[in-house]
Amino acid sequence: MISEALRGEGARLVNARGEAFMARRHPDGDLAPRDVVARGIARESEETGGPVFLTLAHLDAGYVRERFPTIAAMCAQVGLDLARDPIPVGPAAHYIMGGVDTDEWGRTSIAGLFAAGEAASTGVHGANRLASNSLLEGLVFGARAGRGDDRDAARRADETRSRHGEAHGSWLIKPMAVPMNPMPSAISH
Repeated sequence: MISEALRGEGARLVNARGEAFMARRHPDGDLAPRDVVARGIARESEETGGPVFLTLAHLDAGYVRERFPTIAAMCAQVGLDLARDPIPVGPAAHYIMGGVDTDEWGRTSIAGLFAAGEAASTGVHGANRLASNSLLEGLVFGARAGRGDDRDAARRADETRSRHGEAHGSWLIKPMAVPMNPMPSAISH
């Protein structure tokens, strides 16, 4: 996966004929949102039957190599000059967060199972997750899941007290009529 920062520095997406195409697909051209770019790459490849490339050849070669030394070195390892050669690219879905549907408290459809961060599908950010949104979701929804866990634990404790009376220890050695839910867990990226 090549850095999105290259587009921010002026790299262009081109088809196999060397034609820039993103301006036809979105008013922001190569600076369009990630999901638009991914769909644009896929459609261009489908329509032309050829690969899509990222090029920085129109920029100062020295600047490109100085600005992106790690990417330039990685490209060189596979025989490509970042500053001059077209770099093959494909559509990516790295902007998608999670797949485990949760509510606003991180609860899933499985009792006692919570999800937060990139594992969770909260619907808050849609298709355009920014780099730090996963951290934000992890912190916010992780904390909310913890509070939800506390509420669930308090509810279970209340249910246990209502079935067995106030906790004085004797219910610990009696078999329970209704097994307790397993301890809640949290999953994250």
